[in-house]
Amino acid sequence: MAARSLPHLRPGIPAGCFIGQLDGTVRILDLATGQLLPTPFLDIASSIGVIGEGGLIGFAFDPNFARNGYVYVNVTNASDDTEIRRYQVRRPIPTASIPRAARLSSGSTSPMG
Repeated sequence: MAARSLPHLRPGIPAGCFIGQLDGTVRILDLATGQLLPTPFLDIASSIGVIGEGGLIGFAFDPNFARNGYVYVNVTNASDDTEIRRYQVRRPIPTASIPRAARLSSGSTSPMG
C-alpha cells in the first residue's frame, strides 16, 4: 500500500509517514522513533469490502488539510464497487482516529466486477 510522508499537517498531528493498508486503516509511523502509533489515524475497516485486491486502495490529504482536515480515500465497498469518500479530522489529537462518518464524493462499479 502507498505511504505518504508529511512533515507537518496541522497542530497536534505529529510529523510522520502515513501508511495505508488494504484492511481499511491508515497508520502513522513516527519517524523519530521508528514505531507505529498505537491508534490508527483512520480506521474504516467495518465500512469497506475487502474482496480479492479490494479494500483501501489509496488516500490523499486535501491541499488545505491544515485548515479543513479533509482526507480523501479510494475504497471498495461491500458490493466490490469503487468509492471516493471524504473524511474530516475534527480534533487535532495525534492518536484520534478520523470519525467513521463519510461524505461519498463519487462512486462507480468495479470494471473487474
